[in-house]
Amino acid sequence: MSGLRTAIAETRNHESEALDVLAENADTVAGKLETLENRYRVASDALTGFAGDLETAQQQVAPIVTENSEASAQLAYASSRIRQYEQQRLMTTDPTEMIELNEQLIRLHSRANTYRTTVSGAETRFAAIIETLRQSGRDAASRLRTAMDGDGLNDSILDNITGWVQENAEILKAIRQVLQVITTALSVLSFVFPVLAPFALAAGLLTAGLGLLLAASGEISWVDFGLDVLAVATLGVGAIASKGVGQVVNLMSDWYNESVQDASTWRVGS
Repeated sequence: MSGLRTAIAETRNHESEALDVLAENADTVAGKLETLENRYRVASDALTGFAGDLETAQQQVAPIVTENSEASAQLAYASSRIRQYEQQRLMTTDPTEMIELNEQLIRLHSRANTYRTTVSGAETRFAAIIETLRQSGRDAASRLRTAMDGDGLNDSILDNITGWVQENAEILKAIRQVLQVITTALSVLSFVFPVLAPFALAAGLLTAGLGLLLAASGEISWVDFGLDVLAVATLGVGAIASKGVGQVVNLMSDWYNESVQDASTWRVGS
């Protein structure tokens, strides 16, 4: 990387604004490239090691699979013959035939047990090889995560979101302020017009969500975000209060209508 730094620094002699900017940031650029080189080196070593373990596992598993397949076939055949002889034994009444069938069944059960042991052993060895391979994969993934988390390069999804928020912080702050005003206005109006309460809540939630992004990116304090959340929480109180106000308005309207009706009736009676 020393050669790269020198080459980048020499671009100061070229008539190019882009190259001038690159030259001014020669150490930073070279440092990041060194970091990337180290990350890819670690990734290469980790994946190469896992590939070797995978090849070894495949070589170890191949004869086990064959052994298991053959033993399973023999076990299935022996089990089938056992069922056949057991059926014959139930039907025979000849003592000599009964003795021969029992002898056949003893031999078949012995073979079946041998095949069953072979199958079980093959499955156990297969599982051990697979677990070893899984551990190799976990180790490789751990090495990759360690390299990525410790090299200082911010390239995760969260880093990308945070970076975007920081780049557009001023616009997002302005939007948040507008939403705060809208939330406040709708909250006040919902006391008189309860139908506006859901819109006030939606605006409050948008404000809080935007505040969360800004706070997580360090653009506003967590106290400011807490105030946004408090505003959303108090909207519930506003909704309850608005219902009460609506009921009072309805009662006053009913009282006014009854009074007007009574007055009209009194005039007619007079």
